[in-house]
Amino acid sequence: MNLPKFLNASDKEKAAILLQIIGVREQFSQMDAQENQLYNQRRAIGQIADQKKKHAADLPIWTDVPENPISASELIMQQQTILQKNAENQRLRAEYNRCEEAVVKAKMALQEAKQILAKAEF
Repeated sequence: MNLPKFLNASDKEKAAILLQIIGVREQFSQMDAQENQLYNQRRAIGQIADQKKKHAADLPIWTDVPENPISASELIMQQQTILQKNAENQRLRAEYNRCEEAVVKAKMALQEAKQILAKAEF
C-alpha cells in the first residue's frame, strides 16, 4: 500500500482503498446498491401517497350523503315501484280521456236528440 498516496486521497478514495484491503468492497457495493434501490422505492411510495392525499383533499365533499351505503337492489325496487305507479297514472289518464270523449259524444248525441225532438214537437 502506498501510504503517502493514501494520506493525500479524499475520504471517498480512502474508504474504497480500506474496503478493498479488507476484501469486502464488492459486498459493500452490492449492499449500497440495494440500499439505494430500497430508498428510491420508499421515496416513490411516499411521493405517490402524497399525491393521493392531495388529490383526495381536492375532491368535492357532499355533506348530505347518508352514513350507510344504499344497496343497489333497494334502489332498483324503488325505481320499479315508481315505474309501476307512473304506468298506473298513465293508464288512469288515458281512461279519463276516453271518458271525456264519451261525455262529449253523449252531449252531442243529446243535443241532436233535443233538436230532433224540437222539430218533432212543431
